[in-house]
Amino acid sequence: MLEIKSIEQVEDFVRGATILGTGGGGDPGEGFKLLEKALSEGKKVKLVSLSEIDRDSIIVVPYYVGTIAPDAKTKKHVRIEEPIKVAFREMERILGLKISAVLSSELGGFNASLALYVGAYMDLPIVDGDLLGRAAPELHQCTVHVFDIPMYPSVIVSETGNRVVVYEYSDIDDYEAIARYLSVLSGRFVAVVDTPLKIVDAEKIVIKETMSLCLRVGEAVRLARTSRIDPLEEVRKILDGWRIFE
Repeated sequence: MLEIKSIEQVEDFVRGATILGTGGGGDPGEGFKLLEKALSEGKKVKLVSLSEIDRDSIIVVPYYVGTIAPDAKTKKHVRIEEPIKVAFREMERILGLKISAVLSSELGGFNASLALYVGAYMDLPIVDGDLLGRAAPELHQCTVHVFDIPMYPSVIVSETGNRVVVYEYSDIDDYEAIARYLSVLSGRFVAVVDTPLKIVDAEKIVIKETMSLCLRVGEAVRLARTSRIDPLEEVRKILDGWRIFE
């Protein structure tokens, strides 16, 4: 188990997740605020490997789906302050089971941080891994779809009060369209909790150790800047990558 205990670690994590998100994954500033809030309220942010979770456990994936619709045309009254928590509890009700851990849908400054935030507030560990290894614009790019594992049942909740349960969908594109349309109706975003997984399935599809990699990458950049050495070279070493151009 690895615990994120300090604001410095939060900064490292968000920085690393933003780099590994490769341009997607949401606003890192908002991701930092979530984790800062969790730590300030005494919540525990704990990363665990799948081997540390009980074999009979169920894990779920929390994330936000946003809209590009103009706010001025779609702004509505906020009725649910924490839609992701409402979606989480509704998922437990549907499954009739207690959820044991959460898993990030992707890397990126916001969505990876959101998974940590949800885990911390639900007093649950966060799996050290994700379903993409980076950020991506569409759901069909994640490993769940590659391995033909359904993302349903799904709970979608908006700040404006919409609560929608998707028990099944015809295909992944229809499912994403449903979530996107609900985000347009809300004017901003919807909170989604989906992909309830047994550990045996999670072991097949989770890209492992990516959350701790975010920490390592973010820390490397911070230390490189402090030491006045090239942060890009330090990241390249960790990722075993290549410097193509600069």
